[in-house]
Amino acid sequence: MLRATGIRGCVLAIVLATVPPAWAGAVTINPMTGWQGYFLWENGVGLIDGISEEPYYHEVDHDTWPRGDTEWSIAVAEDAVIPRIEVWDNYDVPGDIYDLLLDGVVMPASSTVDGPGTYFYWQYDNVPLTEGTHVFTINVTATGGKYIHYGSGHIDFDMTGSAIPAPAAILLGALGTSLVGRLRARRTL
Repeated sequence: MLRATGIRGCVLAIVLATVPPAWAGAVTINPMTGWQGYFLWENGVGLIDGISEEPYYHEVDHDTWPRGDTEWSIAVAEDAVIPRIEVWDNYDVPGDIYDLLLDGVVMPASSTVDGPGTYFYWQYDNVPLTEGTHVFTINVTATGGKYIHYGSGHIDFDMTGSAIPAPAAILLGALGTSLVGRLRARRTL
């Protein structure tokens, strides 16, 4: 009997060791309203160390900043599009640079503002999602200087009302083009 309990105890210990703590989950992005807030990074370049809806103030002791969640997740019932995602940093020293990853793959930005002496801003337009659950995270690839080891930034998953299913977005685009063509044709008559 003790032996069976010992085996069960070992199995339980292995399961508990492999389950991430409750605070290390993913922040949920609402497919209809989106999500906006902040992220924290420390120890120089690498993956972020925390996500918060409250800003990380540099005037407040860095050690008191909340850590925990390091990724965002979104579940869509059918293929969809996120109209816009913005990632930016306008704190203190310019020069921090971030990569946004979708399901572990670095996403190319639609537009950027970066470079020496500028604050980082990247925008991602019409991000396609297939049916299912997807995970976003941020990787810090450069800091504002040799002695900059921690910081924070902003992120906005902007749904502009809803995540439009991809087939509907294509249909709406074609319909809009057709209507504009008809209106122009009427004006020339």
